[in-house]
Amino acid sequence: MKIDNDILRRYTQGKCSSQERELVEQWFNQYYREGAEEISGAEFLEKMVSLDARVRGGRVRPFSYWKWGVAAAILLVGMFTILKFNFFRSEEVQFFALEDIKAPLSSNAIVVLEDNTEYSLDSIRVGDTLSAKGYLITKLSTGELHYINNTDDSDAVVYNTLKTKSGGIAYVKLSDGSLAWLNANSELVYPIDFKQNAREVQLKGEGYFEIAKVSADNGEHQPFFVRGDKQSIKVLGTKFNANFTETNTTALLEGRVAIADEGSKVGEYKDVQYATHISPNQVYQNGKVRTIENIEKYIDWKEGYFDLNGLTLYDLGTKLSNWYGVDIVVGAGLDKHRLFGSINRGKDLKELLGLVAQTAPIEFNLNNNKVYINKAKTNK
Repeated sequence: MKIDNDILRRYTQGKCSSQERELVEQWFNQYYREGAEEISGAEFLEKMVSLDARVRGGRVRPFSYWKWGVAAAILLVGMFTILKFNFFRSEEVQFFALEDIKAPLSSNAIVVLEDNTEYSLDSIRVGDTLSAKGYLITKLSTGELHYINNTDDSDAVVYNTLKTKSGGIAYVKLSDGSLAWLNANSELVYPIDFKQNAREVQLKGEGYFEIAKVSADNGEHQPFFVRGDKQSIKVLGTKFNANFTETNTTALLEGRVAIADEGSKVGEYKDVQYATHISPNQVYQNGKVRTIENIEKYIDWKEGYFDLNGLTLYDLGTKLSNWYGVDIVVGAGLDKHRLFGSINRGKDLKELLGLVAQTAPIEFNLNNNKVYINKAKTNK
């Protein structure tokens, strides 16, 4: 059976006009809100016929209700579920065209308190103050979260967690004055106040740190530890980027750090072997130390651009997927192609890929909510 004028079917296939898409979304929000009673099949058909008529200026083709019933049996089980999923699961957005994939405009980040209370960073305005148990959190004009501890000198350690989603970047000032930036799809666990001459945080994903120099009770520099599942970093006072994803890459901009190819956790104070030391402009990855001329390329995400120099299309695909929140598939023969230049992260994905295509032999398209990058076809 073929229903040419089925607006809902065309909506799920991404073939609606902008007017049709807007009407479907308005209808869905009105008649299938989260928590509302489920509508019957008959009511669903009635609303869809009405909606189709509105789009077509009141003209509805003659139809058979039994045909609509068969169609509804399929649509209600399949497509209706898809619609509900897409409207109420904002972290998994349905894209209908490349033009829909915009650069993130919000921080896409949350702070989780010790009692698991969550606050969206976008809901906290500059100057706002959150009152927690024994401490305050405020957002400064620079966008960073700042903690004010108003408890006594208790030995209890209270941890908060900063989490980012796709396209998210967050910024926190720790109690010792150290600064930490968090890249997309990352997580940082940190105490609201460092205790017992121990400074340590737990990182998943990627973060950039500027560590303050602090003296311990014995007068020596107090080390700072960044702990991960597979790698740990010991620092004194320095600036570095830690990428604790599958790459496990540490890039040092200033100072000196020691690295252990062994995971550790906050609060355990586990002794690990920090066998490797790196100096400024050096990168540690896969057991090897390399000197990099442009070390700032490792913090391009923090500075608001994509540094393409030396990147393969596969590497770029990973970065774009994290930023725009869409799966990107790089076709055969392109994963080793090297790029050059830099592009602002504020551009829409279609515009960004168009710029890449000016220097690389690629073409791209959106299909089934994935972006495919393939070799451009040549005219013979």
